Amino acid sequence: DLILALTYVMPSFASLISDGWPFGRVSCYLQPYPVWLCCQGSMFLICGMTSTKIVQLKYPLRARSWSKKQAHRICAGIWVLALYYPICFLSIDPDDAAFDYRVYFCNPTFSSPQWRLLLPISFLAIGVIPNFIILVTTIFLLYKSEEVHPE
Repeated sequence: DLILALTYVMPSFASLISDGWPFGRVSCYLQPYPVWLCCQGSMFLICGMTSTKIVQLKYPLRARSWSKKQAHRICAGIWVLALYYPICFLSIDPDDAAFDYRVYFCNPTFSSPQWRLLLPISFLAIGVIPNFIILVTTIFLLYKSEEVHPE
């Protein structure tokens, strides 16, 4: 959250005050990368936490044998998976960013032809499926908590 505040909120606030992007073209190209990384990383970590909570409820004895090293590997894998969008941006068209006056933020324009196919697939895999997993696991956890403590 701190990285997101420093790379999104503060620059957007400064660009709102100056009515334009005051940090130069290079920082406009670089600004979307940490924002995408933090947003995706946070979403994947929440997805991982709710999923592991279900595993702990369903298999409590097996969950006790998990080590910190295994948890660190899972978290590292989540952060590597969160690098998907920044790597795609850099590999497809690194100069594909423009300042958007609607949100006072530098956003990718997705003007390269490769994005025509890749963007819907990426949105489904990286945006929709983790949110669906979070929703289903949260509903399941609420159901289980009601089952344990009916009031």
